Amino acid sequence: MIRSDDGTCPRHLIPRSAIIEMAKIFLFFLVLLTPVSAGSFRSSNELFEVNSGILPHKITSTPLNSHLRVRGGSDQDEERYSRQVYALGKRAHGLIRTSKVYLDGPPSSGLLYECAKNLVLSGVGSITILKPSSQKNKLDDDYHCANFDDLGRSYQQAARSELEVDQVVDEHTLLQNYLRRLNPSVKVSVMTLDEVKKCSEEGVFVCIDRAYTTQVQWNNWCRKANIKFVSIETAGLYGKVFCDFGNGFKVFDRDGEDPLQTPLGKAKVLIETGEIRVNCIDGEKHDVSQGDLIDFRDAAGNSIGFNCTVMKVINPKQFLIEISGSLSANDFCEEINQRSTSFSRLKVPEDVDFNTLDSVLSKAYSDDSLFSLCDLDKTFDRNRRSAILSCFLALGEFIGEEGFCPTIENLEVFSGHASKSNAQQDHTTLSWKRAVRCFTKTCRGKFCPVQAVIGAIGAQEALKAASGLYYPVKQFLLFDCDELIIEDENALKSTETMNTSANGQTYVIGERLCERLSQERIFVVGAGAIGCELLKNLASMGIKNLIITDMDTIEKSNLSRQLLFRDRDIGVFKSVAAQNTISMYKPDIDIEVHTSKVGDDHGPFDEDFWSKKVDIVLNALDNIDARLYIDSQCVAHGKALVDAGTLGSKGNVQVVVPHQSESYGASVDPPEPAIPVCTIKNFPYLISHTIQWGKELFDAFFTQRPKRYNELSQLLKDNSPDSVTRKIISELGMEASRETSRELLEDVESSIVEDISTFRDEAITWAATCADGLFRQEIEVLLMKHPVDSVDEDGEPFWSVSRRVPKSVYYGVDAHDPQQMKINDNLVAFVQNCARLRIESCNPHVAKDRIAHITREEAVSALKTSNLSPEDKGIHARIQFSKDLLKDEIREWGLIGFEKDDDSNGHVDFVTAASNLRALCYGIAPVDTMETRRVAGQIIPAMITTTALVSAFSCLEMVKLVQKASLEVHRNAFVNMATPFLAFTRPMPAEEVFNIKGRRFTIWDRTIIKESKRNSKTGGITIRGLLARIIKKTGLDDDLFQVSSISYGPYLIYANFMHEHDDELLSKPVWDVIKEALMHDDEFSERDSDDAKKIYAFRSPKTPDFR
Repeated sequence: MIRSDDGTCPRHLIPRSAIIEMAKIFLFFLVLLTPVSAGSFRSSNELFEVNSGILPHKITSTPLNSHLRVRGGSDQDEERYSRQVYALGKRAHGLIRTSKVYLDGPPSSGLLYECAKNLVLSGVGSITILKPSSQKNKLDDDYHCANFDDLGRSYQQAARSELEVDQVVDEHTLLQNYLRRLNPSVKVSVMTLDEVKKCSEEGVFVCIDRAYTTQVQWNNWCRKANIKFVSIETAGLYGKVFCDFGNGFKVFDRDGEDPLQTPLGKAKVLIETGEIRVNCIDGEKHDVSQGDLIDFRDAAGNSIGFNCTVMKVINPKQFLIEISGSLSANDFCEEINQRSTSFSRLKVPEDVDFNTLDSVLSKAYSDDSLFSLCDLDKTFDRNRRSAILSCFLALGEFIGEEGFCPTIENLEVFSGHASKSNAQQDHTTLSWKRAVRCFTKTCRGKFCPVQAVIGAIGAQEALKAASGLYYPVKQFLLFDCDELIIEDENALKSTETMNTSANGQTYVIGERLCERLSQERIFVVGAGAIGCELLKNLASMGIKNLIITDMDTIEKSNLSRQLLFRDRDIGVFKSVAAQNTISMYKPDIDIEVHTSKVGDDHGPFDEDFWSKKVDIVLNALDNIDARLYIDSQCVAHGKALVDAGTLGSKGNVQVVVPHQSESYGASVDPPEPAIPVCTIKNFPYLISHTIQWGKELFDAFFTQRPKRYNELSQLLKDNSPDSVTRKIISELGMEASRETSRELLEDVESSIVEDISTFRDEAITWAATCADGLFRQEIEVLLMKHPVDSVDEDGEPFWSVSRRVPKSVYYGVDAHDPQQMKINDNLVAFVQNCARLRIESCNPHVAKDRIAHITREEAVSALKTSNLSPEDKGIHARIQFSKDLLKDEIREWGLIGFEKDDDSNGHVDFVTAASNLRALCYGIAPVDTMETRRVAGQIIPAMITTTALVSAFSCLEMVKLVQKASLEVHRNAFVNMATPFLAFTRPMPAEEVFNIKGRRFTIWDRTIIKESKRNSKTGGITIRGLLARIIKKTGLDDDLFQVSSISYGPYLIYANFMHEHDDELLSKPVWDVIKEALMHDDEFSERDSDDAKKIYAFRSPKTPDFR
């Protein structure tokens, strides 16, 4: 499921309209891509790494207490980049942290700032900004019009305000200091062109907003210097990306997806054909495709050395394989079934060859494989694509000759230049002419959303070049949003010159649309990663009225992808900090800030707010419930909505157009698969099962148990042991009562210990006893109940593939057994963290630094004596003894909630140790704290580049909403920056229903019933009168139409199956019925009373308000 980098869960299902488009994509790839030969790009070293299960860039099992430390990193880096590391993996992130990037572009270019911002927040090792030598290049100076670059001006305005410098400061120095402020850990320097050319350091060179001839010069120099080359530029509504990473560029992982570790059911030789069929265990599915290499692994997660190739996928649970080597098919299956417990597909590094810019152009107009997919409606139009590429090439030539950027008045001359650069193409087609005309009309100006799109893609390509992670653009990517004006024939055919004194956006999309944009009231819901990018774009686009809300505060991990926040803002509300920074981008912007939850009935977002104070809503949320609430309010009040979300390199944007499109909630995401309780409790077979068990154990030990002690100790103080015993047994049952009374006595005995040192010793012993009970005694009890050779009721072996035979673990002295060493390390970590957390829970007011560190020696000593069982007592005896021990003043225990982001609190370390011990009991490979944190904390991988991309698409759709564009012009976006892949589909129209007279209704329709003055004077319209008015509004007879229910918010006030003959209810005024319902709730608002008396609005028969 796709989620935002803040944990968001946006649209997962692709709309129905996208199915045909997706089919085009697959066919396109089938034509262009050929399978990579297994092993053809692997050295012996790489082969060893893959066969050892150590993928070149992925997270691998490391020692228990290892953390996020990567090359060139620090402890602060670990927290800052934690979400990014989950997206990229340790290897790739480490390479990025030590990479060197050169940036060449006009210092006032918004695209330069945008790309540099993405790179510096991603944490590249160093950035070198190029500035001209003494001899200036006139073409480069003329190629970029600073007066028409709104984003560049906004960035420079913000930089000057934040750095408190005046207008005279050198622009390159301004950029340098701004980037340093964004991320102090990145080294940022300024060098002249001559100094850079003398430099021999490898790295990535990004050429920004430069003419074609300049791009070629730098590209050729980069080839000689063994530096990867990326060029990006925008012109009006158009953008271009070009990449040349040299010959034999190694891509270690084309998509960055973790191969699924699938539990193996059985490998079997088919008698009919002699083929080998591999089966998953029941309830599991594989992720393999034809041609994949498969690696089989043992219970410890180690490769057993039998690789094979998938020949055919039968279904999601079965596939056929081909083996190599001397083993027969039967011997192979026997070995696999005996030694292997799981399998996964192998990722084989591949070499990718690139051509230089000047050499590839001869093939660019005829070779579709040189263009990455971007908007399928446009990608497959070769004439249109060629026209745009020709325009970019001709732009530098025109400016070099004329000394200025072309306008619509120069269409004929510029069109001649474009045609000359591609003489073979048919220049008479409509798509060619329209594209060239639109390019000429807008190319002088810079449009912020297009700059943000290209800046995100350009930065991501530079990161690919530095890390070898993800498949690069090979070699062109063209993007445009000319549907903003190309559908308007009058605007397109107009020869009127744009206002040359206007800003860039006005020049591109027109003064009238810009004026309407400035008057819109935009509600940005969420000021996290997506929210920050939205706000920056909106400020640069001239939006004057903004409303922001976010109830979260800033954490260190936010800083790697949220450009509006600095280290000094940690702990501050995101919306408040965002307001302060955005005011630097645009001082005259009017921002209304809230820190309230959007679904709060008594907060600022009331009926008046939704009706009068907002025009368009931009979602930057982190959960489904909030999204659905915002969606419902937008539908109820006819407001436009744009929703965006990301998951690592993937992202999506959905636009909701009032009265035209379906709503966000119209299609439902599939539920997250739940792990059965019996699997977690007794039969785990995946590491996610044991991590979930470990997290539940944390909650049981340090949240639920202290809470239960606080309640029972108080109950026991005020009541007799007999009554407390009866109450516990009646509520919990006999078995649970035994455990509860035992825990209560343990906790009471601990609570009466005054000396912290004595309690510390008791806590260590208690933790060691818990370890013995959980990982030895409980396993032995389970095996006594179900011996290894036992069978189920059907006579089948009880212990099967999905029911792994467990074994107990305990502290051992064999220092040469690697498995026992893992067990010992995890047992020690369990005791250390378990004891520490118990001490903190029992002594919540004692400073943590007063609690001495629990040493390994202390933990080992306790573990060696932990198998002594305490004397057992009955339930009543334990409760009686607890009563006797309790003092007059009861010590209240502290409740500890699981916190994933603080490495110092021991929470993740405890869950890791508990999970790994559980995994070792069941033959599952243990993992490190990083993976435990991801699973237990439900962390969503996030990258600034994906965030910037979807935010730009959101702003494009916002412009179309203000423009009142037709539904056909709008685009939902589905992107994957890893592959790279950008797909756009038209939003689905709202589903229509028909009443008996053939009238159409959608979710956007309303039937409004207004209360008359006469009814108002007599207490208001009655339920009976309201029903009659509704039926009258429909124009149908009451024998043909019935109102099945009426609700007010969550309150059902009428249902025909309950109240059809209830004269008392039917005779009551509607408001009295509503008031009675509200009185049963916690609060009643007079404001609600006033609003509800004025108007009753009910949805169409399709929606839940009346049916």
